[in-house]
Amino acid sequence: MHFRFFGLVLLICIRASGQTVPDQAFSIRFTKDSLVAEPGTTVSTRLLIRNISDRSLTLPAQWVYSPDCKNISTLPTQITLAPGAETGFPVKFLLSQNPHSGQQLITVRITTSSGTVQSTLRIRLSDPNPAWLLSTDQDQPSFLNPTEGLRLSVRIRNQTFRARNVRFELGSYPAGFDLPAAREKLLIPARTDTTITVSCVTNRYVNTQANYLLTLTVKDSTGDHIGSLLFKPFFQTSERRFTSADPGRNLFPNAIQAGFARLGSGITNREIRLWGQETSENGSLRYQAQYLNITPGPRNELRDAFVELQKKSTTIRAGNLYDYQELALLGRGLHIGKGLPAGKLDFRVLDNNWNLLHSFRDTTNVTTYSLQWQGYAGKNKRLLLGLSPNYQTGHRFQNGLIYTTATYQPNSRHFFSLVLGGSKTWSADRRYARDGQAAGLSYTFDIPALEFRNRLYFSTPGYAGFQKGARNIDSWLVARKSFRNRYALHLNTFRYEDARQPDLPRYGMTIAEGIYTRTSGRWVFTLKPYYFGQVGGDTVARRSDAYRLASSVAYQAKQTRIEAGYDPGRTFGVDPVFSQRFNLILSSPVFGLYALYQRGPYFLTDVAEHPSDFRLFSTTPSVHFNGKTFKGYVGVNATFDTRAGGWTTQLVGQMTVRITDDVFLLGEAAAFSRDATLFRQPETIVTTGPQYRLSVQKRLRSFRKPPGRTLRLRFFEDLNLNGLPDTDEPGLPRLVVRINGSTLVTDEKGAIVFKGLPEDTYEIQAYGTFQSGNPAMYTERISLTLSVSREIPLKRTVRVSGVLRAPEQKYLQQKVDFSQFKLVASDAAGVGYPGYPDRDGHFCLFLPAGNYRVDILDLRRPAAEAVVYSAPLTVESRKEPGSFDILLEHLHRSVEVRRLQSRL
Repeated sequence: MHFRFFGLVLLICIRASGQTVPDQAFSIRFTKDSLVAEPGTTVSTRLLIRNISDRSLTLPAQWVYSPDCKNISTLPTQITLAPGAETGFPVKFLLSQNPHSGQQLITVRITTSSGTVQSTLRIRLSDPNPAWLLSTDQDQPSFLNPTEGLRLSVRIRNQTFRARNVRFELGSYPAGFDLPAAREKLLIPARTDTTITVSCVTNRYVNTQANYLLTLTVKDSTGDHIGSLLFKPFFQTSERRFTSADPGRNLFPNAIQAGFARLGSGITNREIRLWGQETSENGSLRYQAQYLNITPGPRNELRDAFVELQKKSTTIRAGNLYDYQELALLGRGLHIGKGLPAGKLDFRVLDNNWNLLHSFRDTTNVTTYSLQWQGYAGKNKRLLLGLSPNYQTGHRFQNGLIYTTATYQPNSRHFFSLVLGGSKTWSADRRYARDGQAAGLSYTFDIPALEFRNRLYFSTPGYAGFQKGARNIDSWLVARKSFRNRYALHLNTFRYEDARQPDLPRYGMTIAEGIYTRTSGRWVFTLKPYYFGQVGGDTVARRSDAYRLASSVAYQAKQTRIEAGYDPGRTFGVDPVFSQRFNLILSSPVFGLYALYQRGPYFLTDVAEHPSDFRLFSTTPSVHFNGKTFKGYVGVNATFDTRAGGWTTQLVGQMTVRITDDVFLLGEAAAFSRDATLFRQPETIVTTGPQYRLSVQKRLRSFRKPPGRTLRLRFFEDLNLNGLPDTDEPGLPRLVVRINGSTLVTDEKGAIVFKGLPEDTYEIQAYGTFQSGNPAMYTERISLTLSVSREIPLKRTVRVSGVLRAPEQKYLQQKVDFSQFKLVASDAAGVGYPGYPDRDGHFCLFLPAGNYRVDILDLRRPAAEAVVYSAPLTVESRKEPGSFDILLEHLHRSVEVRRLQSRL
C-alpha cells in the first residue's frame, strides 16, 4: 500500500515537472510553403506559430534542412507563447551554387508528449529567366567604413516589350549587410539596359576580417524570381586601394594611346588611338579614332572613328557606322536618331568604305540611304512594328529595298517575330533588272521545364539584302527534367547563293546535334552526338559529311576549372577517314594550360586536300599575375602542324603595367592565324607568324573647364584640446579622406587639396591611418560656394576590443544572445561613446585617450534596471590595450516556480 502511494505521487510529480501540450494546442505553418529560386541565391519566408489553447506554451523546435542550404537567419530552438498569441520568425537560407538536387527541403519539427507536428518548405531550383539579363561590372565592391554602408552596381536588361517594376532582396552570409527597410520599387523600361546602384546598410557589428558573401536577388512586382548576382565585398586598405577598383573609370574619362605592332609575315603597324566621353546635364558626347600606318606600302588608315552627340531623345553620329539589318550598314557616314512618344526614327547615309582617308569618289564605293521606323501598337505595348525603306547607288548598279518587321509578345512564354522584304536591282545603264524577296519567321516558347526556339529565313538569289539566296533553319528544343539533367536538340542548316556571282557554287553547312548535360556538385558531364555537313565555296565544289561523338567532363572549385574532352568521328568527304581530337583546359588564378591533339580533319578542314595526313599538337602553359602595378599573363605556345611543316614556338601573353594613376604600359604577344575559328582558345591556333604589340596609354581628365572652387584641408593632432594648431602639434599624415565618393590620402603635413568642385554641399569624412573598417575620426557637411581652407583638430582614437562572456552553468543550455546588449564608455565630461556587441559577444570601441566608465546595458530590461555591469577603463594614446574581456556574473535565466498539487 505504501509502495503504491509513493509510486502515484512520483508519477504526478514527473508529469507536472514537464509541461504537456494537449492535442491541437498550437498551429505551425510557413507563409509560403513552396518557392522557386536559382542556385546561389537566397530564399526567405516567415514561420507562423499560434497558441490556440488557454494556457502558456513553451515549445521545443528542431530544424532539418538540406546540406545545400546554409542558414543565414536566427532560427529559434525554443518558442514561448502566451494564451491565444501568434508570433512569426523570418527564415532565410542561402542556396549552394552547385546543388546536388533540384529540390531543397527545410523542415521545422515540434515534438511534444502528444506527438510531432512539422511544416516543410519546398524550394524548386530553376534556370535564369531568359526575359531578363543581370550583370555587374564590380563583383568585389570595397568601402572604408562599415557605418557608411555599401553600394552595389547592377545592370539590368529588360528584354520584354513592356516596362516592369522590380524589387530587391539581399542575403548576407555571415550576417552583416541588409537593405534599407523602405526600399521602393524601380521601374525598368522595356527593351533597354539600365544601370542602377543599390545601397546596403550594415548591422551593429561587422567583422573586418570576415569574408562576406552577398546575394542580391531581383524579383518583379508579382514576386516571380528574375535572377541573382553574387558579390564579395572587402574593406579597403592602402594595399588594395588600386588593384580591385579602377580609379581612372570616373576620374579620367578620356584617353590617348600610341603603339607599335608586328603582325607577322613582315607586316608592321604604327597606331594612335583616341577615345573618350564628356557628359553634362544637357547630354553626352562620345568620340573615338584610330590612325594606322601600315608597312609595307605604306598605307594610311583612319578607322573606327566617330563623334556621337546625345541630347535628350536625339542622337547624331558622324564617322564610322556599323549596324546589321536586312542591309549591312557598315562604313562611314551620318546617323540621326529621334525618339518618338511610342517609338523611334533613324536615318543613315553612308558608303561602304571604312577608311575615312579613302577617297569618297572611288568607283568601288557604294552609297546607302536608309530610313527606319519602329513603334508600338496599342496601349499595352506588346506589338512592335517596323518599316524601313533603303536605297543604294554604286558605279555599276542601284538597289531599292524595303522591309517590314513585327514582333509580338503576348506573355512571358510566347514570342513571335516576322520580317518581310522585297528589293529591285538594276544596272546603271538600265539594261537589266532583277527582283528579290525575303521572309523570316521566329517563334519562342519558354517555360521552366521546356524551351523551344525556331527561326526560319528564306530569300531569293536576287535579293539585295546581305543574306542572298539564303535557306536558313535554326531550331532548339531544350528540356530540363531536373536541375541536374538537361537535354537539348539542335538543328542549324544554312545555304547561300548570290545571283550576281553565278560562277561560284552554293556554300552551305548543316549541324544536327543532341546534347545531354548532367551536373553533379562541382562536376559537369556532357555528351554530344552530332552530324556536320558542308559544301565548299571554292571553284571546285566539295562536299563532306562527318558523324562524331563528343564528350567532356569539367570540374570547378572556386576560381579553378579543369576540363577534358574527346571528340572522335568519321568524315566522308574527299577521302573517308577516321579523325579524333583531344583537348585539355586548366584555368586558375595563377596558372593556365591549354592543350590540343588532333589527328585527321575537323570542322573546316573536312574539305581540305589529303585530310588523312593532317596532324596537329598544340600546348600553351601560362602564368598569371595580379599585383598592385602589374596585371596579366605570360606563356609559351608550342605547335606541331603537318601543314606548316614542323614545330613553331612563340611567346604569348598580355600585360598591363601601371606607371602612374593615368599612365599605363600595355603589351601583347599572341598567335596570328588564318584558321582562328578551328580552336576554342586563341592561344592554341595554328600560326603563320606571331603578333606583338607594345603601346603606352595616357588617360586624360575631362576637357570641360572645372569650376574654380578648391577645398584645402589640414588635419593635426590637438594635444592640448584648444582647437588651435600649435607649433608642437604635428599634422596627421596618411589619413584617408573621402568627399562624396572621391578618396585622397593626406601628405606628411596632414594636408589635402580637392580641386574642381562645383557649388554643392559635400560630406567630408576622415579615417585613421589605413585602419580597415574603423569609424570616421571626423565627419562634417560643408556648403561650398567659394574656395575653402580649413585647419581641423583631431584627437587620436585607440581601438579597444573585447568579448562579453556569460558564466558557464550546466542548466543553461541555450546560448546568450549578446546582440541585445549595449556598451557605453563615458568620459569625465559625460560624453558617451556607444558600442554594440555581436551575437557571440564580440565588440569594438574607438576611444580618445582618457579615463572612462564602461556601462553594459541589457536592452530587454526597463531603463531603470538596464545597467548590468560597470567598470573603469583607462586608455593611453600611444598604447593599445589588450583584449577587454568582461564576465557578466549575474546573467541568469528566469525560473518559473510552480506549485504542485494533487488530490489523493
